[in-house]
Amino acid sequence: MKKYRRILVSIILLHVVMILVIIFSVKTDRAFLSGEDVIALQSGWTLVDEGNIVPIETIPYQGSSEAGETIVLKRQLPSDYLGKTLFFFTMETELTVRMDGEIIYSFGTGNSRLLGRTPGSRMNFVDLPATGSGFLEVELTSPYRDYAATIKEIRLADRDKAVLQVLREKMPELLCSILLLFSGCVMMILAVMQGMSKRPKGSMVTMGLYLSGMAVVYAMETQVLHNWFGGQAILSYLLGAIFMCAPLLLLMYYMETRHFENHKVYMLLVGIVCLNIPVQIVLQLTGLADLARMTVVSHIILLLCITVILLSIYYTGKREDKPEIFSPECIGLLVVGITTLMDLCRCGMYIVADQCIFGRWGDMIYGMILVWVSMKQIVNSNREEEQEHKLRLEEEVERKTRELRDSQEQTEKMLTEMIDALSNTVDAKDRYTSGHSKRVAQYARILAERMGLNEEQQKRIYIAGLLHDVGKIRIPDEIINKPGKLTEEEFNYIKLHSITGYHILKEISSIEGIAEGAKFHHERFDGKGYPVGLEGENIPLMARIIGVADSYDAMASNRSYRKALPQYIVREEIIKGKGTQFDPEIADKMLELIDEDKNYEMKQTDSLQKMILVVDDEPVNIKIVEYILKDEPMYTVLYCYDGIEALKILEEERIDLLLLDIEMPEMNGMEVVKEIRKRKIDVAVAFMSADKDFELIQQAIELGVGDYLTKPFMPIELKEVVHSLIE
Repeated sequence: MKKYRRILVSIILLHVVMILVIIFSVKTDRAFLSGEDVIALQSGWTLVDEGNIVPIETIPYQGSSEAGETIVLKRQLPSDYLGKTLFFFTMETELTVRMDGEIIYSFGTGNSRLLGRTPGSRMNFVDLPATGSGFLEVELTSPYRDYAATIKEIRLADRDKAVLQVLREKMPELLCSILLLFSGCVMMILAVMQGMSKRPKGSMVTMGLYLSGMAVVYAMETQVLHNWFGGQAILSYLLGAIFMCAPLLLLMYYMETRHFENHKVYMLLVGIVCLNIPVQIVLQLTGLADLARMTVVSHIILLLCITVILLSIYYTGKREDKPEIFSPECIGLLVVGITTLMDLCRCGMYIVADQCIFGRWGDMIYGMILVWVSMKQIVNSNREEEQEHKLRLEEEVERKTRELRDSQEQTEKMLTEMIDALSNTVDAKDRYTSGHSKRVAQYARILAERMGLNEEQQKRIYIAGLLHDVGKIRIPDEIINKPGKLTEEEFNYIKLHSITGYHILKEISSIEGIAEGAKFHHERFDGKGYPVGLEGENIPLMARIIGVADSYDAMASNRSYRKALPQYIVREEIIKGKGTQFDPEIADKMLELIDEDKNYEMKQTDSLQKMILVVDDEPVNIKIVEYILKDEPMYTVLYCYDGIEALKILEEERIDLLLLDIEMPEMNGMEVVKEIRKRKIDVAVAFMSADKDFELIQQAIELGVGDYLTKPFMPIELKEVVHSLIE
């Protein structure tokens, strides 16, 4: 954005500098010319017309407007005028200048070209010989019908003074042409700048061509370029071609910028303009009309196009409640239309060569307004693009952030699920303390919150609580689930779980402190704990918190040899352990929780006794299940022989696990599960079937069945499935 602004400011400054330089040059030219430098030869001429010599009062002179008319002007020059330069302007006239009967200058005579014959208009600079009698003849011939042989004022000066005089007189027109050409070039530059954006348009190129073409026309009309061309035919052809194409360029610009490309009136105008071009060329080739003279037709078409454009903008703005007709651009276009109309009226009243005396000023004003409007549009467009880019960037950042957040959440979810699975695996080894690790984690998090720890610390303590007993994975089940008192050797084996847990978790660096939580949660505040014997606040805070939560849940949970202790006994044990087993501050927080728990909800609520319903139409299979589970005192086995009876039992009894055969009369296992889901009965289900079809297993998974046992199954397999699904 800043780059574009610098470029546009530079263009504006260059515009201003050019204007000042040209104005200064006009003043400088005036300083080098005085009234004595240029001599006016407006009197003393005689006219030879059809053999008659007629005195002329003054120059300029215009003939009788007859095709092929020839007039000859004669005058005797003083000897001190010889060697100087005679300069005057002729319009569409063949010219021959003689001195003492010898031709010293000619223009337009026999000026035949591929596209026809046209002498053109010209500022003539005739260098007079330094010697001779000074008798001067100026012969003028008009090649056009109804176009008079015309000569403007004749003056005499040194060659450089003559050129300087013409430049000074035509400097305002030249300034107008230069500014218009510069505006056209600026539009081209702006088109390139606009092309760099993501929404390029060709309209500025079209307008740049229009302004540049009109600048060339007006430069030719200033008479300054005439000195560099031997014949004016090429300039006449160029002038006609530019005027023929100007309406088309103007239409193309507004058809794109105003979206009028599908408008029927505009398509009709484009057709008229395109037809005008070949018609004028044919008339020029056949000699029926001169190309330079037909620029009047191009003026009329241009005026028609301007009128249609302004009316279209007016009615479009009126319909959309946007009065754009009063915008600077439309005002500039209106000025062009008015000046074009003035030139048309002037050409209709007088036979003159300069057909753009007013139009050049209108186009200059219009061009400068267009440059300003276009620069403003580019700045606004780039500002909009920057805003859009910023919004797109913000959306992209938001999308990436959302993806990253989703990825992080997914990763955290996977990690949480893995930690839960590992925690459940540990808890599954102890069949009497279901959910111990999760309860310890919850109590530890509440204690951490009560102690003023932040969210991140609370989260780490919760995860450490879930995994604090992970080392029990290596301890044999018979020791963990022993109903009686442990021997010293067995207890020493149990004590190893803290060290084992540390080595399992120490490689997890993303969750700080969980390994230390597992290793030191059995340390005592008085230094009599294990495995190291740390004392007081030398024990990591996380381990001290987990130690209190772990001890509380051990007392508030069921055991194989007892049920959960009453709340008042648990409270007394916490008080006894303050300063010895527990950190006093943490123990006080736990006592607060106990006092707030009026209904003693902070304990293991799961029943030790689990109800299993076996459904099979073959009694032998039921007997096998009963026999395998007979040494599991916490399981009570019920049975029935069909699905309908099973549904009745499920409605009446609280069943923890349903072992269900698939192939049964009246209602098979699949139908029973569908009915259970329909009735929203909360029970874990495992299929028992002799069918070993993988597709059947997939159907069971889709129904939410926990496992699929294939008959005959091993006792250890059945026990593992039962224990996993119940716990």
